[in-house]
Amino acid sequence: PAISVSKIALPADRSKVKVDDIITYTLQVSVKDSATLSPVVLTDTLGVGLEYAGIASNTGGFVEGGSASTRTFTLAAGVAPGNYSVSYRAKVLASAVSKVENKVVPSGGGNPSDPIPSVPACVTCSTEHSLESPLVTVSKSSDPVSGQMVKSGQTITYTLTTVVSRSQTVSPVVLSDVLGADLLFGVVVANDGFVLSGSGNQRVFTLPAGKLPGTYVLRYTAQVKANASSSANLTNVVTASGGGNPSDPGPGCTQCQTEHKKSDPKVEYSKSTTAVKAQEGDLIEYQVVAKVSDAQTTSDVVLVDTLGAGLEFDSVSSSGAWQISATPGSKSITLRLPAPSLPGSYKVAYKVKVTAGASNPLTNVVTPGAGGGTPPTCLAGARCETSTPLVVSDVRYDKELVGASGPVKVGDVLTFR
Repeated sequence: PAISVSKIALPADRSKVKVDDIITYTLQVSVKDSATLSPVVLTDTLGVGLEYAGIASNTGGFVEGGSASTRTFTLAAGVAPGNYSVSYRAKVLASAVSKVENKVVPSGGGNPSDPIPSVPACVTCSTEHSLESPLVTVSKSSDPVSGQMVKSGQTITYTLTTVVSRSQTVSPVVLSDVLGADLLFGVVVANDGFVLSGSGNQRVFTLPAGKLPGTYVLRYTAQVKANASSSANLTNVVTASGGGNPSDPGPGCTQCQTEHKKSDPKVEYSKSTTAVKAQEGDLIEYQVVAKVSDAQTTSDVVLVDTLGAGLEFDSVSSSGAWQISATPGSKSITLRLPAPSLPGSYKVAYKVKVTAGASNPLTNVVTPGAGGGTPPTCLAGARCETSTPLVVSDVRYDKELVGASGPVKVGDVLTFR
């Protein structure tokens, strides 16, 4: 018999495939002139990056054998002239590099007793498919999400996600990440194989070549600086390159920038004294504390201390960062905390004298004069007014005669106490 073998593929030979694609291979045996005298054995070898996925159709009645990447399909002896085909599937694996190949080697069909057995002619006995270039997409997200308000000292967690599809990378994927001027790089908290480099606010995260299709995540933290001054300085931008051949387009970026808004400063204040009572001529020391939070102040914080009746300014005990406007004898004290002042607590202490005409109790109240960004408020749970009992002198007197009482005459000496 005249026997020929051919092999075809779907998608067609020499076309492009990608990871997870299914290729259907069809082997056809053509028998002419007479029936086969011995079994026709097709030994089919799948190349690296292909995985056998089972028979698709077997109209020719072949007997399947072999295992893993080497399979045999046997057409029994004695089949009449005609065309006999068998089709099977193979899956393109993530480990495939550059291309995948498949080859069939036929044998048998002729007289087994011939000194030199005939071998079926092979019309097309191998196929080759090239892999599509890797498709790399990069995205950036943050917690809190982009667009939200953040405070000084707050930690933002950034996530860079690189998705590789179609085929494994053939060159490194390089992510160049630039943090805004008011952000301070923290620590990497998750890393799926990136190599870290760079410093300060310019960091580079490199995913080596040869990464299989899949998702690769890098996550790091950054802190909002205490002196953050502008929302424009709270941006974070990543640019991506590489992954494919030099002639391939670079990675796509679905979301490559995050932005956060700087919170307004919050200013709270309180007033206290250690004096539990006072009297005319005493000096009472008062302490005022301003607490700045969320962001540095954008304008001077001004507080006005209005002294009650019988109180007048004497001297400054400690001013810290405050500027104090008052002269001895003043009934009003202006306290000014210059901008910008970073988040923290700011204390000032001064003495007030109790004068004649003081009313009981001695009262003293601090009120906001200006902001710092937003109007200052009295600290919750604290006091911004003091009340000190005034001690008033209590004078009593009496008089009595020394000795026995009774009649007296001119010239007698009386002693009183």
